[in-house]
Amino acid sequence: MGTQLITKNVWHSITHAAKNTNYKSFVAVAYFGQGGARMLPLTKGSLLVVDASEKTVKSGQTCPNELLKLYYKGVKIYSLPNLHAKLFVIGKALFIGSTNVSSNSAATLTEVLFRTSEVKSVENAKEFIKSFCKVEMGPDLLAKLQKMYRPPRFIGKRIPGAKRKIKKVNDAGFFTYQLEPAKFTKEEKKQSEMGYSEAEKKRIINSRHYVDEFQCENDMIAKKNDIILQVVKEDGATYVCPPGILIHTRKLRNGKKVKTLCYVEIPDVKRKNLKWVNKQLNTTQRKLIKRKGRRTKEFAEKMHSLWHV
Repeated sequence: MGTQLITKNVWHSITHAAKNTNYKSFVAVAYFGQGGARMLPLTKGSLLVVDASEKTVKSGQTCPNELLKLYYKGVKIYSLPNLHAKLFVIGKALFIGSTNVSSNSAATLTEVLFRTSEVKSVENAKEFIKSFCKVEMGPDLLAKLQKMYRPPRFIGKRIPGAKRKIKKVNDAGFFTYQLEPAKFTKEEKKQSEMGYSEAEKKRIINSRHYVDEFQCENDMIAKKNDIILQVVKEDGATYVCPPGILIHTRKLRNGKKVKTLCYVEIPDVKRKNLKWVNKQLNTTQRKLIKRKGRRTKEFAEKMHSLWHV
């Protein structure tokens, strides 16, 4: 089957395809509502990009609980604010249409799909979706978003001339930190363990992430929910850890000196040797990775891509 326009039983076609493939799928769909995990039963290892920003969750358009169901089945979840695309690469086919993953789409709205198995289109769609797969959403973040979730409601016509406030969400900074093994005093170790315990309370068992800790001796510019790239010197070599989310900080005072203990939620994948990483970077990027500080969006995207499957 080369190409096909699907105008009837649209969601039956997508659900049936997802249930009957052994391949991992690649999906970018704006909203993921209640019942979404049943409508789109993705296989382990699949990549799913949705708009899971706070404003979308609070309006009920994306349900974090449904994303958690897929997360625990081994699906990798990513969020892209203002996403409006609806692309489903399932098996060897690409579905493009008007469909969000919602009961409203399945039961009420008139939707349409275009299905193609043309190889180049399928591969291009995969690359497009993978380009947005940066930092995987962990269960602790999804659980926090679920507390903000409100069931969707219908909204009347907007009053002419009324202004809407647009809140900038998920605008995380990307920071690089150069680290070396540090020794703690007894008091510092005690404080470190207390901070780690506080960070762990924000997590959920069976996560595919783990909490890592480092200390910043000078000014700590990064803030909670920013992305941290750790470059670690250890045993005569230098390693680059996968980008992680800063989930907790704790001040550590020793006289006039103030350190900050930082706790980062990191995907449970292997770190990479800096020599290998440098081969993937251009001259400017190699210089940037050797210094700590805030980095550009382009640098961040490049570093994310090194761990992308």
